[in-house]
Amino acid sequence: MYLLTMSAPMMSFMLTLTHKEKIKTTTMQTLACSMIFFSWMNSSIMLYECMMNDTHCQTKIWNWMKTEHMECKISLHMDLLSSSMLFMVTSMSLFVHMYSTEYMKNDPHKHRFMSYLSLFTFFMLLMMSSNNYILLLMGWEGVGICSYLLMNFWYTRMQANKSGMKAIMMNRMGDIALLMSTMMMMNKFGSTKFENLTHMINNKMQTIMNTISMLLLMGAMGKSSLMGLHVWLPDAMEGPTPMSALMHAATMVTAGIFLLMRSSSILEESKMSLTITAWMGATTAFFAATMGTSQNDMKRMMAYSTCSQLGYMALAMGISKYSISLLHLMNHAFFKSLLFLGAGITMHTIKNEQDIRKLSSLMKQTPMTYMGLMTASLTMTGTPFLTAYFSKDQMMENSYKNSMLYWLATITAALTALYSTRLMYFSFTKKPQYTHTQKPHTTSEKDILMNSMIMMLTLMSISTGYMTYTMLTQQQHPLITQKLILTPLMCSMTTSMLMTTLYTNNNLHNKTTLTTLWKNFNSNAWNFNTFYNNMIGEKMLTLAHYQTYKHSDKGILEKIINNNLTNIMMHNSQNISKFQSTKMTQHLLTMILFYSSFTMHIKSQKLNNSVLFWKNTGCSFKSCLGQTMKHNSLMPQFAKLKIVK
Repeated sequence: MYLLTMSAPMMSFMLTLTHKEKIKTTTMQTLACSMIFFSWMNSSIMLYECMMNDTHCQTKIWNWMKTEHMECKISLHMDLLSSSMLFMVTSMSLFVHMYSTEYMKNDPHKHRFMSYLSLFTFFMLLMMSSNNYILLLMGWEGVGICSYLLMNFWYTRMQANKSGMKAIMMNRMGDIALLMSTMMMMNKFGSTKFENLTHMINNKMQTIMNTISMLLLMGAMGKSSLMGLHVWLPDAMEGPTPMSALMHAATMVTAGIFLLMRSSSILEESKMSLTITAWMGATTAFFAATMGTSQNDMKRMMAYSTCSQLGYMALAMGISKYSISLLHLMNHAFFKSLLFLGAGITMHTIKNEQDIRKLSSLMKQTPMTYMGLMTASLTMTGTPFLTAYFSKDQMMENSYKNSMLYWLATITAALTALYSTRLMYFSFTKKPQYTHTQKPHTTSEKDILMNSMIMMLTLMSISTGYMTYTMLTQQQHPLITQKLILTPLMCSMTTSMLMTTLYTNNNLHNKTTLTTLWKNFNSNAWNFNTFYNNMIGEKMLTLAHYQTYKHSDKGILEKIINNNLTNIMMHNSQNISKFQSTKMTQHLLTMILFYSSFTMHIKSQKLNNSVLFWKNTGCSFKSCLGQTMKHNSLMPQFAKLKIVK
């Protein structure tokens, strides 16, 4: 069952990609959705076994490599963490596959898109079910490649090419860090299995553990777009909207958080890395929330909200609350996929318009989408008894010991309510700020399949936190709370009401000094792009041109090595070519010289062999000389030989 769960998306990818001319479009889409549904059914059974029955299972597939120092097997590891992530990934992949059948029906490359989605799902399942860091690294790299293919799906668009290259370059830094940490584990411990590393760690290796932990954190920074390596995430919106939903909800950005959860035994041995992780998560959440308040592109606003929620998860792991981080990760998958899929319907209502300032009051045209997005926005702000309430407030409560982290998280919650209210108000309530020539479609919500996906995700966004809280955290259910954390809730509610009032009265439309400074400060994402382009990218390009290209390539390699080597080879080839001519006398002379030298060589070899034989015979004669002195008849045979001592 475990192997079938893993192989079903790969089978879907192979059939969809290789038989696109033989299989009809509807048949291909049905086949891909059926394969993902099969994986979802198996993952649900595995989640029940691991969660309810508290079981752990390892399934060996084959021996991959075996050396003197280590042995690596391809095995699937199933525990509570793996089964929870498998259920989440297959659920989101199933929703996105079914949604894409209607969303991409007019695209001429539907086969390629569906095959990329299936391959994306396969590598994510491979990474989450691995039992060692080497197999995890294979899935990690596969997820990065699939994300590049999906971002650059419309490869004729220049901006899509740039976003794909930017993502793959920023993620490469995290990939190198993960590779270095894996090599250090192999060198110091002789194993990369998660269970073995748990028992091999001791207090005498503090420096090594700090180094490995920091490398793992850097790997998570690249893949989960934590602050510093986050600049690729907003630009990743150039791909189709279903790809954005799958990437932000369950696959690409959750890989780094999963890595830190899986490496919890290593992180707990390094207090320094835990502190850095907590502060990295809090600052990432605050930074992304500030950026979300000033964005006008709907998908970029949601991308920054994803970055902010990932910061909350990193904050929870920094204070050693891994179960709460896992709970928030699962909750985030449902309401974030609901946001993106609902945004796809909203954008298609007015000819793919993503600027919220140009959207009119779409509540009448898309009432079901409005209801779904409103539910997702309320869930994201931490409204009591919705999904995110069971995890978000728990993270804030546990961070109360550090007042700076707590207030930073609380301010982030208020900013989350601010940009969520701004998104809903501009998109569905107010009149458009700028005129547009496109009229809304009256049939934007006629697709039954897309509407059913929105309704199911809406229900899951309401009930998932209630169903999974006790099973994942092993704590008493807070449905009837003993105490309500009022500070984050009051900040969120106050911000939402304040923004609604100000927007209704048109008080924020006038440009003031404060709003101008705020927009200028956030216009370039705290100038991270400027810093990377001017201070790092430009300097590296200059260094590469003047040092590597002009001095090394053109100086050392071309002038010294290539030119001299070419002259030597030409001179030798000219000398050799003198022996090749059309004169019969020269050919005969060459044959005579070769035959003579060859004959002399053969005779010299025979002579050496005969001398060696007589030397050996003389030694044997000398060794028995004392016993055969009376046999004078033997002496004449060796009279001409010189006995070697």
